[in-house]
Amino acid sequence: MGAARRSLDVRLELRNASLPRFGRRTPAKIINAYDNTIRYADAFVEQLREKLDEEGYGGDPLIVHSDHGDEFGEHANYGHRPLMYDTVTRVPLVMENVGEAGRVGGPTSLLDLGSTILDIAGSDERPGDRPSLLSEERVNHEAVTVQNVMDDGERMAAAVGEDWKALYHPEGDWGAKEFPEESWEAYDRSVDPIEQEDRWGEHPVEVEEALIEQLSADISSVSTGDDNLDEETEERLRELGYIE
Repeated sequence: MGAARRSLDVRLELRNASLPRFGRRTPAKIINAYDNTIRYADAFVEQLREKLDEEGYGGDPLIVHSDHGDEFGEHANYGHRPLMYDTVTRVPLVMENVGEAGRVGGPTSLLDLGSTILDIAGSDERPGDRPSLLSEERVNHEAVTVQNVMDDGERMAAAVGEDWKALYHPEGDWGAKEFPEESWEAYDRSVDPIEQEDRWGEHPVEVEEALIEQLSADISSVSTGDDNLDEETEERLRELGYIE
């Protein structure tokens, strides 16, 4: 990446940057408030890019992504409950100055970002054997998987193909949506992008195989507790609603 350069001060003064607080508003008003937060994020990214240009970093790689989506009643929930639907798990991922411009199709995972950043830096390291998003390593992936491990060790998971998606939710109350028994679902997202029509039994076998493989994987190395968090990190996670 070249010689080290001085640290970049990216303290930005955002114009009209106060985030909306909506309380018990109607769904339409909540969605409108959420749209305003998207405009807020757009304004931040634009100011960040301007600052990078001013400081001589404009030609360097820039990656912008989200950590999760949010629901607005599509599956009985508002916000980002630990569910496997696209409304929560499908997020934007934009990379700039990393090669030929274009839109990349097919499923991928944010778990591949570490390998991608190392690839951009010229390293052959691939943490967790994850592929770089810029290489041919990802082309042969028929499905990618995602999972949540709950505090009590319960797991929910999904396998995502080009069009089809298979997902599993264990029995339990996960937000406003209750699962009186374990749930196996499948959706053809090419015609049902918000996953309303369950078509389990019609899905391609490879997405079900990927889902079963994910659920069968050893998770002994996954920590579901917060004993290793320092007080400041724990308090921040509590403020954000990730732990109680």
